[in-house]
Amino acid sequence: MPVPPSAARAASVLAVSTAVLGLAAAPVGAWTDPGGITPPRTAIDQLQLTHTASGTAVAGWTFHRGRGNGAANGVEMTARRGSAWGPARTVARAVTPRGVFLADLGSYGSNRLIALALRDSARGDRLEARFGPAGGFRGPARGLAVADFISSPRLAVDPAGTAVAAWTERAARGGSRAYAAARSAGGAFGPGEPLSRPGAGSTQVALNGRIAFVAWLRTGRVEGRMSRDGGRTWGRTQLVGRALGRRADISVAVSRRGAVAVAWMHQEPTEGGEHGPAISEARLRAPGRGFETVVRLERHEARAPEAGTSVETDFTGERAVIAWQGRFDAGDPVEADRPIFAVRTAELTPAGLNRRSTLTPPTQSAVLEDLAVRGGRAAVSWRVAPGDDVEGEIRASVAAGAAWGPPEVVAHRGRASRLAWNPGGGLEAVWIASTGSGEAVHAATR
Repeated sequence: MPVPPSAARAASVLAVSTAVLGLAAAPVGAWTDPGGITPPRTAIDQLQLTHTASGTAVAGWTFHRGRGNGAANGVEMTARRGSAWGPARTVARAVTPRGVFLADLGSYGSNRLIALALRDSARGDRLEARFGPAGGFRGPARGLAVADFISSPRLAVDPAGTAVAAWTERAARGGSRAYAAARSAGGAFGPGEPLSRPGAGSTQVALNGRIAFVAWLRTGRVEGRMSRDGGRTWGRTQLVGRALGRRADISVAVSRRGAVAVAWMHQEPTEGGEHGPAISEARLRAPGRGFETVVRLERHEARAPEAGTSVETDFTGERAVIAWQGRFDAGDPVEADRPIFAVRTAELTPAGLNRRSTLTPPTQSAVLEDLAVRGGRAAVSWRVAPGDDVEGEIRASVAAGAAWGPPEVVAHRGRASRLAWNPGGGLEAVWIASTGSGEAVHAATR
């Protein structure tokens, strides 16, 4: 069974969101002392974080207990009301060689959740959704799709409860296609609808009100389709941009008025078929207009494939904010044993990039992990580490007006950090940290 892209212990390469940074200053305050909120597990992946309108923070993840045949894995969640996190609850479980993985998590209304999970079944991969209050799920999971191979499952949820799930599906005969299924507020997901021609992958989805946009990679092209009725019907396929190589990390956001921002990273193949320079690009589509010119964010040399499969998106305002992972090139950028990676941000406008910033110093290699935006506030988190799968100090920067504040230490050790703003203007963070007997989820607030 394929592990969803969020399962890879890799850095986020691109995150794109719509924001108005000048409307509200970042809240003043320091991070609380970080603490573990779960018992140790053998391994933890696919960490997600959301915040309900009533003020409840909810974290979910995939857990693994034991190794080899007979080992258990599944999906757990915990919620925080007030100052204390509740006990972790198992909402889905499987035993090796079967598996179930958390794909995405979203909230709507005052206290409701939708979780998307990918399960290995006797008939193939099964994509399923669960609904319930923040305290836990009730009733059986509802299947969205069953196929020989399902990858890139993503979920976008509007505060009113409208939701669109998107994924890549491949049958035994025929190529892979991008699919989407929609849910009206208070209803169930409808049947999955193929959106692309064969050869698609790296599917992403964004939703704001009734406007939805699904993007995917297909044979060197980043393509997408828009819906103006919450995912019930879809417009024609649009070419967003080009992507060299066989994979791309894509992020997409939609504003309330219907503007679309898409960012993607791809790598040039070398003559020997290896991965060459990493290229980050973005494109903006204003409401009622076509896509503007593709904007090059950065091109830098890379000795190994640039990982980065976990992308978080939030929506507010009409300005697009992009965060991406770049590189400080010192000496020979190809042969350097320890390249110094950078975290950068910029505002994407019809005229190009504005307010470009580098949040990390050239003396510390950083791995971009998350971008969160709400009500004009923006925050970015990263890990100070030489590369993927290495724990490091977790830091964050918060936009104060139009400028980003100085780096703040969230935790001294961890990986896979996720951010979410709460309704009161505070900032939540969760991450995975190793323990003497495995891994646990930790949390802090600002």
